[in-house]
Amino acid sequence: MRHSIKRNKSVQSVAWLLLLITLLQILCACGEEPPALDGTTDAETDAETESTTPAEVGKLEDVTPEFEPDPEKETPPANPAKSLSATSQEPYNGKRRGCQTITVLAKYTKGLDYDVYAKKDGDNKLYYLFLPCRVDLTSVSYTVTHYDGTTTGPYTVNLADNTVTDNEKVSGNSTDYQIVAKQSDLPTMMVQIDESHVTIAQMTNDPEHKTYAFGEIITTVTDKMAKENGWATRYVSRDEDASKKCSADMRGRGNWTWKYQKRSYQVRTENKMGLLGMEQGTTWSLLGVMNDSTGIRTQLAHQLALNVGVHYTSDHRMIDLFLNGTYMGMYVITEKVEVAPNRVEIDQEKDILFEVDQYYAEQGEFGISLVDLYGSNFNFRIHSPEEPGTSEKSKQILKTALAALHSGSEIEFMKHFDLESWARMMLVQLYSMNQDAYHGSFFFYYNHNDGKLYACAPWDFDWSFGNGSRSGAEYRDPFVSDWTTRAISGAMLRYPMYQRELARVYYEGGVREEIAKMPALARYYGQLNRKTIDMNTLGAAVNYQNGNTIDEALNYLYGICEKRVQFMETKMKEYAQKSGYQIPK
Repeated sequence: MRHSIKRNKSVQSVAWLLLLITLLQILCACGEEPPALDGTTDAETDAETESTTPAEVGKLEDVTPEFEPDPEKETPPANPAKSLSATSQEPYNGKRRGCQTITVLAKYTKGLDYDVYAKKDGDNKLYYLFLPCRVDLTSVSYTVTHYDGTTTGPYTVNLADNTVTDNEKVSGNSTDYQIVAKQSDLPTMMVQIDESHVTIAQMTNDPEHKTYAFGEIITTVTDKMAKENGWATRYVSRDEDASKKCSADMRGRGNWTWKYQKRSYQVRTENKMGLLGMEQGTTWSLLGVMNDSTGIRTQLAHQLALNVGVHYTSDHRMIDLFLNGTYMGMYVITEKVEVAPNRVEIDQEKDILFEVDQYYAEQGEFGISLVDLYGSNFNFRIHSPEEPGTSEKSKQILKTALAALHSGSEIEFMKHFDLESWARMMLVQLYSMNQDAYHGSFFFYYNHNDGKLYACAPWDFDWSFGNGSRSGAEYRDPFVSDWTTRAISGAMLRYPMYQRELARVYYEGGVREEIAKMPALARYYGQLNRKTIDMNTLGAAVNYQNGNTIDEALNYLYGICEKRVQFMETKMKEYAQKSGYQIPK
């Protein structure tokens, strides 16, 4: 239709446009503001502007990030004639300027989506540049911000070789520091928060985790790892449509662990994606695993649970996390435990997802505290369904099942619990020697079809595989864990039929073979993640357990994995003998 407009109408349109421009010029000359061309008033325009901020907490569609990475990489300008070391020591008002910050520039550095900042190691006179996995170390460009506020650079340097040039040194007030690059082969997740809406400080200062910060998430993978696993090399939370609003948000997660310096988070993306080969979804948990200096205990336990078929075990990956240019450390990213497609896929209206949750009171009516039922106080959270009128029914189902568990009647117990799912879960908890098992963040669901509870979605393995041994000799012994004293597991083990099921699943259900592979898997993960473990030790908070160095911590873990294989053999023979189960020859 556009090309069918007649020429005389076009001439008329131009004439009217010229007349309008003339009138606007006259108005401006008289000192008056011209009216808005769309007919809106100043007050209306201001109201519209104010309505977009501040963002309504937790809603992705209400915010629009204002940052935008440079889509085209430019060639960095030639380095200044003077070296970085010499420039840093030039006098300024009679004082040496020193180095306050080193910023690696995304604009000039290949494989970098956002600027990142160095971490100073004053004891060893080093500045560490923690860099994402796809950054080209042969050409890294950065600037130096001095204590007087001035900035020099950019400087471009090859950090991939062993030659230390002048541009790999920076001067403090009285000491030279060497710049050292640190990079792993694992995927990198860069979370870039637009703090014009909600600041990172506001998010981290909310212990209830109800404050969301908004921005964008870019996850990158090396060509080698992408090819080996069938992954993409790049995952971006936003679509190509630049007009779309905020594409990701972030909030805190965890209760006791939120008090640590290295915290855990939840991230959510606007568009669904199969992030790093995991099932399609929008929400993931970022676990800081601060108490595990090896960083791989959660990875080991989750992989064992996946291998032995524990219901709805969250898939997981190891990543390096950056938040607004700051290296946060080694993290485990997992699928969130929630009732949703590709997560816990139960009937959202008829089935129920429960959690042993010592902080249930924060959840309002969707919680239940069973006081002194088993000689202790146990709290449960009801995750789904969360509709008015359903919580009382859910509570009654849970109370009835737990009463059957502690009734002493094996027949009543078997009516309410799916033995195989609980046996597979217990074998994972037993082998990993998880001190938090059945205590907190422990999930199970009610299936309306048969009226039974099923164990599912194993979680929280910071204190497993001998980590954080307690003061008593029984806890220092790697063959003993306190999980059997828990109200749920201890009660189940009273019943011969459950012991028989443990033995059957172990010998006939493929669990024995998978556990035998665990020592080798631990060593494989230790080697695969070694660069990231090293980076995490240098750049993030780590609570060392069972060793003062990386090698000591890893060797301790390897030893535990080997000892637990023999422990399981002994324990399963004991259960088989007690329950009358005949071990296959």
